Amino acid sequence: MDDRNERIVLSRPDRIGDVILSTACVEPVRKRFPDAELFFLAAPEMSVLLEEHPSLNGLILLPSPTMRFWSRVRTLAAQFKAREITVLVHLQPDRLVAWAGWLARVPRRIGFARGRPRLLTHSVPYRKHFGEKHESRFAFELLSLIGVEEPEHLSTNVYPSKSARETLPENLTGQGNEEKIAVFHLGAYGQKIGLPLDLMLKTALWLIDSYGWEIVLIGGKDESPVGENFCRQLKEKGKFGRNLIGHLNLAQTAWLLQMARLFIGRDSGPAHLAAAMCCPTITLFGAPRPVDSARRWSPLGPRTIIIEKAAPARWWENTEKKAAKNRATITFEEIKDSAETLMAR
Repeated sequence: MDDRNERIVLSRPDRIGDVILSTACVEPVRKRFPDAELFFLAAPEMSVLLEEHPSLNGLILLPSPTMRFWSRVRTLAAQFKAREITVLVHLQPDRLVAWAGWLARVPRRIGFARGRPRLLTHSVPYRKHFGEKHESRFAFELLSLIGVEEPEHLSTNVYPSKSARETLPENLTGQGNEEKIAVFHLGAYGQKIGLPLDLMLKTALWLIDSYGWEIVLIGGKDESPVGENFCRQLKEKGKFGRNLIGHLNLAQTAWLLQMARLFIGRDSGPAHLAAAMCCPTITLFGAPRPVDSARRWSPLGPRTIIIEKAAPARWWENTEKKAAKNRATITFEEIKDSAETLMAR
């Protein structure tokens, strides 16, 4: 492969944590193809984390979900054709991207053999659901087909828009206040069950009373009721929590996490973002299955601690209920010890 003639797309069109973990393969690809044009395909909301990435030549964003499916396919295919893409790497199977790559006649379409493998030119077996290794390492099963070697150590790299830091709410601009902030993510994506509020409340009170830290809540708009309930309970105990749920975009959240002294949350996108921004991170796992376990989904970062528990399962409980029960067995002492360990570092 001639680097100068290659125009490569790394496709990861799903959620926050998935995209952040997939950035771990950007530098190895750039090292292998120093003169190629390298693009990352993601959902539009991810652009503020990647648009200033020094190893990327640009982003390709998914067309609006308000469009009909085949209109989205044609729109995305037109972007591939305009950039004369030569290699499309599907880091995660996606029907829309697969059809667009096929329609654009991208010469090499590499992905996992799942869904519609006939739309690919090269494929490897799909084994992610077995949870045999970390999510970021599955990418190299595909990238090895174009000569990219898997490094021993992987690290994520996001580059949030610099202008976003100046738009943080008052008193969160990094002027000495970073030593007083602990960020909590109480909820989770979609209908997933969040963290036990009584446990998080006890942790918050300990951080406030012992260290004088400010508790800041982050999350999506649909998590607002949880945040309001949490802040109300803090207020009843004479304490204060700042509820920024639904008020920050991903770049603003990234800068907030960079200045924070601690992040605590369940296995979710914000945990991966915190770890990527080198924030001391405690991630609470309750996954009862290998496909959802810390072995596959632990955040990548230099200062992270995982707490993963497994309570006895009942046959009638669904996966999320089992995971919630597992997280409920995590104790305040475990969180306290983990936080003190990170502070000591």
